[in-house]
Amino acid sequence: MRQTIGLALQFCCLVFLPLMVIFSINFYNFPLIVMPVSLLIAICIFTLGHRLRS
Repeated sequence: MRQTIGLALQFCCLVFLPLMVIFSINFYNFPLIVMPVSLLIAICIFTLGHRLRS
């Protein structure tokens, strides 16, 4: 169960962060601070997913 949750967290980080970048470049101008903050959040979620899987 923990491995499945960890895999889902890692998958969400790898899918939704690039989608947010593409969306912000093409359709909506996010403030500049949004990208580094979202990257840090994605790193934390990805690390949590890695710890759940191991």
